[in-house]
Amino acid sequence: MKTSVFLFLLFFSSCARILIGIKPYKMYDSETVIRKSKKLLINENAIYFLNSNYLEIEKDAKQCNQGILKNLIQPLQVRAFDKTGKMVGFICNCMVGGFPNLNWGNYGRLDSVPPFKNSMPDTVIYFEKDFKNYKNSNGETPDINKYTDSDYNIVVFYTLFMHRQTKLLVNKVKEYVARNSSLKINVIYVNAEVLYRKSAIF
Repeated sequence: MKTSVFLFLLFFSSCARILIGIKPYKMYDSETVIRKSKKLLINENAIYFLNSNYLEIEKDAKQCNQGILKNLIQPLQVRAFDKTGKMVGFICNCMVGGFPNLNWGNYGRLDSVPPFKNSMPDTVIYFEKDFKNYKNSNGETPDINKYTDSDYNIVVFYTLFMHRQTKLLVNKVKEYVARNSSLKINVIYVNAEVLYRKSAIF
């Protein structure tokens, strides 16, 4: 219960907005997540799940910097990694503004390559390490090799309770990839519902 309260306070105290299309939080099994994600036009073959120890790992890595930690637990995030595996772009729902829908393209953030670059420049996250926090529907760490020859890997953290806002983000990312079709860009969707589960962390 402590963890759930802690996470929701961090989310809602600093990033709360009156947005449309947000649903009550529920914890679903992996099959239900995949089925509901498909309704949000998310490719089933690109869906992974966040490990329950993710926050503990990130908290240690960032030496309990609360500002960075706040960004890393948001229900909607985009991380862009280059060929070397370094995170070269980051954004989360806190940063984008917009009413009654989040505006992910504010300030030309989706006009650049990579997208959302330098939104959290003091944070160094590498794809290989981040990827270890993801698991497939069987609870196994997926094979990273199919992503190593990309120009960019874009990782979208999403939650079902953000429903409409998740769908809008997914569409924006798809539009971005289509506009930059000359580049090899892989998009990975990571369901982050576990961040808001009562006993998932600590």
